[in-house]
Amino acid sequence: MANTNANKLSASHIRYLLVLKKLAASDLGVRSVELASELGVSKPSVCNMLCVLAEMKLVDKQPRSIVYLTQAGNQMAEKYSEYYDAVFAILTKYISQNCIAPEAVCSLIAEMTEDSLEELCFSITNKANETKIF
Repeated sequence: MANTNANKLSASHIRYLLVLKKLAASDLGVRSVELASELGVSKPSVCNMLCVLAEMKLVDKQPRSIVYLTQAGNQMAEKYSEYYDAVFAILTKYISQNCIAPEAVCSLIAEMTEDSLEELCFSITNKANETKIF
């Protein structure tokens, strides 16, 4: 299913979801200040983006600036994490890992259709399975 304008995520949306997924591993939620620090952005920027993600029903904002991924947000973060890993794997074949900014990978993902991202993930998985000896 291709991305439509209604459900298409921007590179910033994707980056926030991926970082939230990473920081929320303990299920205790993520404080806005932690998110701001990890992303290298201001707390007001985080607050604005979390409002957008809450409107999209991807996060649940709680008192004390704690945020949780919703079920839909977690599923979206999982899916985009796979896409991120696939695009990153392709890029690191040709470019030093130190030269690849996470924001650049998220920008590429945001511009690709979901069909092409699924195909890319499928190709990488199949190629990896073909090269396994055991």
